[in-house]
Amino acid sequence: LDTNYGFRKVRAVAQNYTIDTSRAKTNKQVVSLCAAKLGLQEYPDGRDDGCACDIYWHNVNYHDVNALIKSPRSKINKFPVTEIISSSSGMSDLSKKISLTRAISSMRQLFPYEYQFYPSSWFIPAQFDAFVEHCNSSRHNAWYIVKPDDGAQGTGIYLVQNPDQIKEPGARQLIQEYISDPYLMGDNLKFDFRVYAVIKSINPLSIYAAHEGMARFCTERYERPATSNFGNLYAHLTNYSLNKENDAYIHSSSLHDQMKEPVLLEVNSAPSLTIEHYLSSNPPDEDAENNELLRVRSVVDEVSLFALVRIL
Repeated sequence: LDTNYGFRKVRAVAQNYTIDTSRAKTNKQVVSLCAAKLGLQEYPDGRDDGCACDIYWHNVNYHDVNALIKSPRSKINKFPVTEIISSSSGMSDLSKKISLTRAISSMRQLFPYEYQFYPSSWFIPAQFDAFVEHCNSSRHNAWYIVKPDDGAQGTGIYLVQNPDQIKEPGARQLIQEYISDPYLMGDNLKFDFRVYAVIKSINPLSIYAAHEGMARFCTERYERPATSNFGNLYAHLTNYSLNKENDAYIHSSSLHDQMKEPVLLEVNSAPSLTIEHYLSSNPPDEDAENNELLRVRSVVDEVSLFALVRIL
């Protein structure tokens, strides 16, 4: 919230509400912290008085619809697993790379221009032969990035240049053409943006996007992949869980020497920590065509919502 007055106002209203965090699991600490700050009455072990809570926070798929039956006013942080939104077709698919790629491929057929940002992809083992055929017919020695279908935090990701380097070709993995010439910041560091959003409703579609987010940086300077450096994931992957283990990692909330040092940039309310501030000091090449960094917002606003509806 922008002002203390606004926060006090929300806190006064929140004190009349309850939250069940008994299934928050790894979200428990941060959810409890926010609940306490807002003044919510927390039930860390669930309620035993037969009454429903106003809010239920689950770290996994929401199966318990009894709470919704008890009180139509109850809110949950995930869409429930029902006959309409099943565990094999719904929110859980958003975190699986193959299912998401299938959905984006469908959207690319409908909106080819808007979805050209997504790299060529193959999911194995189903499309392993097609990937081999592509490599055999390719005239340039491209690099590819391989990701476990249900992996997270950078675990199991690696780079390859030919099909013979694929580990466990029978396992469910996604292969994508590696973008070897990415937009870099600071001293040739790869980065990504993490922006958080809340999907309030599917029909009608209603989404709230946070004004603040986070920029994550690699902790090693980027060089085009080669046989001498393709195993250096600190230069290729921005995952915090990976880079925090690097000796070069510096945890900071401010820019050091105009980003000459590798840092994790936490974008808060300070103008100096926003991407707008960086671009004002480091304007992009005006002659560059299709600057992906500046097109992100329009892609999200005008196109990505269609993919979300399609997936769900």
